[in-house]
Amino acid sequence: MSQPVLSLAERNQSSFELPDVQAETPAVPLVVDEAGIVDLRYPITMQEASGTSHQTVANTSFAASVPTDARGVHMSRFVETLHDWHRRIAVHTLSALLADLSGRLDAQEVIAKFEFPLFLERTAPVSGGSAFVAYDCSLEGRLQSEVADCTLTTRVPITSLCPCSREISDYGAHNQRGSIEISVSFELTEHALLEFGDLIAAADEAGSAPIYSLLKRTDERYVTMQAYENPAFVEDITRAVAAALRSDLRIRAGRVRVVNEESIHSHNAYAAIKWAH
Repeated sequence: MSQPVLSLAERNQSSFELPDVQAETPAVPLVVDEAGIVDLRYPITMQEASGTSHQTVANTSFAASVPTDARGVHMSRFVETLHDWHRRIAVHTLSALLADLSGRLDAQEVIAKFEFPLFLERTAPVSGGSAFVAYDCSLEGRLQSEVADCTLTTRVPITSLCPCSREISDYGAHNQRGSIEISVSFELTEHALLEFGDLIAAADEAGSAPIYSLLKRTDERYVTMQAYENPAFVEDITRAVAAALRSDLRIRAGRVRVVNEESIHSHNAYAAIKWAH
C-alpha cells in the first residue's frame, strides 16, 4: 500500500522539523572568507550624527565568513538584519549593526555595504533659492578580529576653470564640470567618526565653484565670476582635497580622484592621490 501524501498544510506545521543543510559539514573543509548577498535594492533612512535623516534607496550587500565545519551561511538572516536596521543606517550605528549581524550569523567576520544617492539641499548664493543636489555615496563596514572599520566614499560634482586658458586668452577661459571622488577608511570608535558632510565640504572648497541644481540669473553671474577668480587644474584640486584630509589622524587610509569632463578636448583629465597612516 502506498504511503499517504502529506498535504501542503500538513507540511507547513510548526512541528515539522526541517534539516539545517547549511550547518552540515562541507565536503571540502576550507574557510570561506566571504559568502552572502549582493545587489539587493532596499529603502533606507540615512542618519547623521546631528539627528538629520535622509530617505533614499540603497543597493546593499552583506557577507560573512564561513568556518571549516559549516557548509554555508543562512542567507535569510542578512535580509532580516537589513529590515530591522533600514530606518537607522548611519556611521554611528554601523558598529552595532555589524555586531548584530555577527551574532545572528555566528560569524567571526562580517561585511555590510550600502551604495545610495544622498540628496542634500543646497541654497543658491544670491537668490537664496533651494533645490537638492545628489551625491553618490557608499557606506561600508567590516568587522574583523573584533575590530570594526568603516569606509566612506562619495562623489562630489564641481566646476573647474582652466588656469592656463585664463592666462593665455585675451578674454574668457574654458571651464567644465568635474567630479571629486573621495574614499576614506577609519576605525569605528566613539571618537573617530567622520560623516559624508566632512568629505563633501572638503571637495566644495577645492573646486573653482560648487554645483547647484537651481540658479537664477543673479546666481549664475556670481558662480561664473567665482570660478573665474578661482582657476584650478585637476592636479590642484586633487592636492587641495588630499591636503585637507590627510592631516586628519582619524583617517587610516584615503584616496582622492578628480576627473574633469573637458569642454574643449576630446578627452577627460584626471589626477589621483592616495595615502595611509
